[in-house]
Amino acid sequence: TLTRIPGIGRKTAERLLVEMADRVDQSGINDLEGKETESGVKGEAHGALLALGYRPAEVTRMLADLDTAQLGAEELIREALKRVHAR
Repeated sequence: TLTRIPGIGRKTAERLLVEMADRVDQSGINDLEGKETESGVKGEAHGALLALGYRPAEVTRMLADLDTAQLGAEELIREALKRVHAR
């Protein structure tokens, strides 16, 4: 899932998952896969944010009112992270 984000290759994605293994449990990885196929772009963004260590409830709030029709996964992630860091 992470390798679909422009600029993230296989090695970087693997390194992120290894470095953040304590923050992402196996159920989070399963959720990540299910969300992506279920919701398209929003699911991909959801999965990437989970892989970065955010909790599922946080991610849901971060993506709650973003316009998925107008934004791609990369833009959704960027906007969600801006919201978190603007607080």
